[in-house]
Amino acid sequence: MDADRRTAFLAGALFLVTLLTSIPAALYLYSPVLDHTGYVVGAGNGLILG
Repeated sequence: MDADRRTAFLAGALFLVTLLTSIPAALYLYSPVLDHTGYVVGAGNGLILG
């Protein structure tokens, strides 16, 4: 493989890794917001973490 093809392959592989790891992380981090209605407006909310 020449240098350009290797660089393109590495960039594509890293893109796929980023895509595959971001979806479970998003579902895990968004579940408190989606499942509990008082998360944002309730007392003792989780906005301090953000």
